[in-house]
Amino acid sequence: MIFKVTPSEIFYTVPTPEELQKAEETVANLCHERILAIYKDNDATRQKVSVWLDAELEKMRATGTGFHFLILRDITLCSREAAYPIIALGNLSGSVISYLLGITEMDPFEYYTPEIVWGLDTNPITPDCTIGIAPQVRPLIQKCLDNQYGFVPCNKELFRQISLVDVNTCEQLGVLAQGTEKNPTVGDIDNAICLRVANDILEEFSKENGTSIPLVEEFNQPENWNLHSLLRLYALTKGEFNDGNNLMNLNDQGFFVTREELYHCLVQHNVPVEIALEIVKKGIWATGGKREKYTAILESYQVPASVKDYYTKVQHLWTMASCVGRVLHKCYLAWYQENCPETL
Repeated sequence: MIFKVTPSEIFYTVPTPEELQKAEETVANLCHERILAIYKDNDATRQKVSVWLDAELEKMRATGTGFHFLILRDITLCSREAAYPIIALGNLSGSVISYLLGITEMDPFEYYTPEIVWGLDTNPITPDCTIGIAPQVRPLIQKCLDNQYGFVPCNKELFRQISLVDVNTCEQLGVLAQGTEKNPTVGDIDNAICLRVANDILEEFSKENGTSIPLVEEFNQPENWNLHSLLRLYALTKGEFNDGNNLMNLNDQGFFVTREELYHCLVQHNVPVEIALEIVKKGIWATGGKREKYTAILESYQVPASVKDYYTKVQHLWTMASCVGRVLHKCYLAWYQENCPETL
């Protein structure tokens, strides 16, 4: 395995078939071991996760991305050992594999639908292997990979590319962790922190758009905010709608703020899984005749008029997985604001 670090990317050469097979076996073994450790007391959940994992492993083999995951795991371990967090971007952030390898922090079955992110349709989908890191981590990664694999200039014919994006919050959180010797985790995110982050998200949206999002009174109370509601709020602020009036209250059952919610709604109204996946992955980007095509498909399955009307107005929806890393970082910064204000 050969690596070279440039100012913005890590590249590696084409692995041999033997190396690729070994990487795939390593990923599978690590994930199955992790399943046994995490879900040892819950047979039903363990079985469900195993089914999802097997489907993702098949996609991994079909797309030849076993090395992607092992490299990202190395990068993640290297970064966290130096007290700097990473932020998973792109569709990798929702992968069951990435969670079981420790690349991402959130159990995907608690907050989002993995099939929307990775895809369980018949077409292999290569994961978007983009992660955000603190700039200070780049030389550490280079040293780690040099020690592990040796260093040789990369072949011009690149097999894959893993992009590393410098993220300010990764750097800020790392500095705070080193300065305070405290490192918040998901378990430290309480209702008060969620309320603080919710206000930050709303303020950010207001500044960027010159308008505000109406929230029902119940969401103004700390005890009613949690990580899931934060993810929905963040997804709402990142959505794009033809009709500005679609920015409704978060508890409106007719308004879907993530692709997962739209997907589950379509499936509940008897739209086949494969078609529902295509609509939430491709249909919401469609314009012109293609948009009319998907509208006609919804009509053919007799979905409620409110759902069809919603689809005709939405231009873009985030997945819950795309929100997780960003929202978690906001929560961790809010934790330092609450517990170590003197360091900010």
